[in-house]
Amino acid sequence: MTDPGNSALPDGQARIAIVKRIFEAFGRREIDAALTGMHPHVRLWVVTAAVTRGGRPYAGHDGVREYMHDADRLWQVLELSPIEFEEVGEAIIVLGEVRARGPAGELREPAVWTWKFRDGLVIDCRVDSDVRAARAALGQSRTVEDLVRGYVAAFNRRDVDEMITLADPAIVNYPSVVTPGSRRYIGHQGLLNWMRDVKAEDSGRRLGAHEVRRLEEQHWALLGDLLVDGVPVGSFASLLGVARGLITEVREYRTEENLLDELPRLS
Repeated sequence: MTDPGNSALPDGQARIAIVKRIFEAFGRREIDAALTGMHPHVRLWVVTAAVTRGGRPYAGHDGVREYMHDADRLWQVLELSPIEFEEVGEAIIVLGEVRARGPAGELREPAVWTWKFRDGLVIDCRVDSDVRAARAALGQSRTVEDLVRGYVAAFNRRDVDEMITLADPAIVNYPSVVTPGSRRYIGHQGLLNWMRDVKAEDSGRRLGAHEVRRLEEQHWALLGDLLVDGVPVGSFASLLGVARGLITEVREYRTEENLLDELPRLS
């Protein structure tokens, strides 16, 4: 379903025109105008969702309306400022800035929006920005322990979309215990690939998180049990890197002693 107002433009230029119109409509708070460029099954992965919905996206046209309601309710000021538009494959990448003011402070951060299309309409929009800064501006800062336990809970549910909202875009993952013999997985696409492999194996492995402990600056340990079908089968330790409110690295070990033995070589 191609947008008739852009039928004379090349595909990439037509998609850029649609994205620009959506930004302009959001700026004017004209939700119906924004929805004309969005697929009925659109999903929005935005900072407001990461703060208030545990990372779950706003889905469908009703979800977009809910997002606008939440944004107006939570933020005293929210301005999206796109600066550069680039066609990458069939997606449109936009570089810009988010400016906002919440009850607890102000936020001004660079942002990258990724817009994907289906049938000539936006089917998926994801914004990468500083989630921690947004939480702080809203007075809803999240502790590292909450972050780590949320990541583990999302893994146990096989909810890779939520894992991505808690992970740095350049995360490096070494899941040598959960998936023995596996390679490292890099970035958000790596998490998607890893969870695909986990689901294909379907071993029933889950993690029982007992303790989250700070070891040194930006390094944290997760200690617990490896479970198979809910039954403990051994101890488990994970070394996590955390920066800017997101998980940057995950390395798995059989025991806490193994983790501590290797820590000096990683520091």
